[in-house]
Amino acid sequence: MAERMGMGEAAAKGAVAGLVAGMAINLVWQAGERFVLAPGERVGSPTSRMVKQKAEASGRTVSEAQVRTAAGAIYGGTMATYGVLYGVVQTRLNPPPLATGMLLTGIMYALNFPRFGALPRNDIMPPPSEQRPAAAAVPIVAQLAFGAALPAVFAALSGGGADAADYEYDPA
Repeated sequence: MAERMGMGEAAAKGAVAGLVAGMAINLVWQAGERFVLAPGERVGSPTSRMVKQKAEASGRTVSEAQVRTAAGAIYGGTMATYGVLYGVVQTRLNPPPLATGMLLTGIMYALNFPRFGALPRNDIMPPPSEQRPAAAAVPIVAQLAFGAALPAVFAALSGGGADAADYEYDPA
């Protein structure tokens, strides 16, 4: 019999899974910057760049420690939020776990990287259409790492394999 999981538990496990999967993005992103991108193509942490940019635009001076702290909080909160969404959707609707992870990562990519996305609109990095193919591939591969890691971590936290039947929504 499948384990019954309430929404609060699904959200909490999803948040943790999102944070861990967010680390997968960082690892792949850093490896891509180091081994694939030319020095002029490297952006480092897009979240840190956005924090610096917003601080400068408001006339504030911030230290590197403040930038790292703010960027970490924003990034961690974002990854945890995506994880909560995953956990709740997964346990309520019971879709194939990897499909849910890849759908969320596709949404994340669409919100951030294309010409209309947050990063090009804020001059953090150019859209993929203006990058070398290898440079454009780094964020795609990093996002795919998130989409694969999220369901795996959620399943591990839920005490089962990645099979969607291992956890069900319990409305009680």
